Amino acid sequence: MTSATPPHLVLAAHPGRCGSKYLARLLETAEDTWAHHEPAPTLAGDVWLRTKREGYAATRAERRLKVDALRQTVRNRSFPGHYAETSHMFAKAYADVLYESLAVETPEPPWRVDVVRLRRPFFALVRSHLRRGSFRDALATGGAATWLDAEWYYDSTDTLVCETPALAPVLPQRPAFRALSYLNDFDLKVDRLCAEDGPAAKHGRAVDCWLPDLTADAEHASRLIERLGLRPTVGTAIVHSLGGVNDGPPLRGFFDGPDAGGITPAALLRVAEEFEALCEQTDTPRSALLRAGLDELADAAE
Repeated sequence: MTSATPPHLVLAAHPGRCGSKYLARLLETAEDTWAHHEPAPTLAGDVWLRTKREGYAATRAERRLKVDALRQTVRNRSFPGHYAETSHMFAKAYADVLYESLAVETPEPPWRVDVVRLRRPFFALVRSHLRRGSFRDALATGGAATWLDAEWYYDSTDTLVCETPALAPVLPQRPAFRALSYLNDFDLKVDRLCAEDGPAAKHGRAVDCWLPDLTADAEHASRLIERLGLRPTVGTAIVHSLGGVNDGPPLRGFFDGPDAGGITPAALLRVAEEFEALCEQTDTPRSALLRAGLDELADAAE
């Protein structure tokens, strides 16, 4: 890529536990593409804790460090032609400052930033989060899962960063409810990001990616790469053949009652129906993810 060629970035919008590391491996097989899963600065840890405590405006300067890092990468052209990152922190921690920066300080040549909206079936998504300890607090886990919860994720109790703060006073502080709150809220956030008149559309395209299709066969993987304006290689089929998403073993100590790692669709459906009732009670919008998830759970529970 020459310095006059518009830089092409690919970023992923997903709530975590969606196969983003696998997506990064696939994208890296594309011709002239450099892909990373969660490169530094991640904006997790202290920056994210302070953002949840004080709000997005209070940490704009710290979160701009990620934009500065991207600008430095592009300025150095330290990637072969196309650059991709697949961290879930993009949509919730730095999309706002990235698009603000591109609007105010238009790079020359202008960047093309494509967004992959990575999705996963609802039950598998929620179960994966619960099995890995997300949305637990230090009291429930002896401190072991603090980093999995507070330093990476949020829920309706973090009213300064979420889209649905009205839920906070009534949300039961159990992991399954907190997971549903987060996933509903996150999907509403990405809806706004990827809308036809949203910030993502002004600088590139938003491409939907359904994880079961991506892992089904190499043809689906190649098609996604092509939709992003990239060229698949023989390595694409090789990486696909090595296997897709691995949720890994559940962490110890995270299985209690209806929030256990062995949660069933019927058990989660009961929680989701109660959560939906809380949304109605508080006039909280329900995302397409939540509505489709309720249908999926109802079908699976029959």
